[in-house]
Amino acid sequence: MPDKRPVTPDVTSDPSTRLTPIDADTAATVQRLNDVKGEFSAFTLTVKGREITLPPSVGALAIEALAHAIQANEEADQKSEAREEELTTTQAAGLLNVSRPHLVKLLKEGEIPYHKVGSHHRVRRSDVLTYKKAQRAQAEDALQALTDQAQELDMGY
Repeated sequence: MPDKRPVTPDVTSDPSTRLTPIDADTAATVQRLNDVKGEFSAFTLTVKGREITLPPSVGALAIEALAHAIQANEEADQKSEAREEELTTTQAAGLLNVSRPHLVKLLKEGEIPYHKVGSHHRVRRSDVLTYKKAQRAQAEDALQALTDQAQELDMGY
């Protein structure tokens, strides 16, 4: 029997439930779901290992909301590309979720390109996002290497 309790995540305190930009794979999945949204009788969602069955109307609404989010995300990307936005060190640090002094250290080490306006550092949003993507890929590679090593040593993973 599926759980009938409503799932209402606290998006202000639980970072795992915050909305993030939608990637190409998610967009493709939503498109496939959108193609068949009128054809399913129930919509099953898995949240933190728990399956929740939703009625078709709620499933269709969820797909519609995702489709709108994808469209908004694409429009934001186009606007961002149209004008190369410059960020202050405070804004860039917030985007990377690091302290401003750490960001300045990264700039000085040449990890992220920057220029100065008077005595103030400025960075392009695209450079910050490129750095963030590279760091994420590096972290995922390291995690995969640890997982592979744990499996080789038969540690139960």
